[in-house]
Amino acid sequence: MAFRDSAYHIVLDSADLYVEVAGEEEGTPILYLHGGPGYNSFSFRDLLGDSLEQYLMIYADQRGGGRSYADGPFAFDVLAEDVREILRNLKLDRVVLLAHGFGAAVAVKAAATWRELFERLILVGPWLSVPVLARTVHRTAA
Repeated sequence: MAFRDSAYHIVLDSADLYVEVAGEEEGTPILYLHGGPGYNSFSFRDLLGDSLEQYLMIYADQRGGGRSYADGPFAFDVLAEDVREILRNLKLDRVVLLAHGFGAAVAVKAAATWRELFERLILVGPWLSVPVLARTVHRTAA
């Protein structure tokens, strides 16, 4: 499968997931999960994409965020299943999973459920406590 500079819509029963693939096709595949919830992978790619060209970068907008659409459900097990579906659709057996903020909670769930799919797990500024995230978002909004 030719990946370089490709965009995909992975259509599932309850979601349409937007995924971009860029970089070196023979490079180590890295799947990036953005923070949020409701954010997107664009800013990370815009900020760091040029310095990651030696890797096969997979930028996935999680369901309900960015260019991905869904009415729900948004539970961690569903979001983690989306990660597995992305890999299955791209025919990738094993990747490095790089996650930021809220995406780290999804990454931890996916890696704990399907260890064989992930060579390494990299968490940047992880939000692993959803109650703390909810309080912080609520206080900020107020």
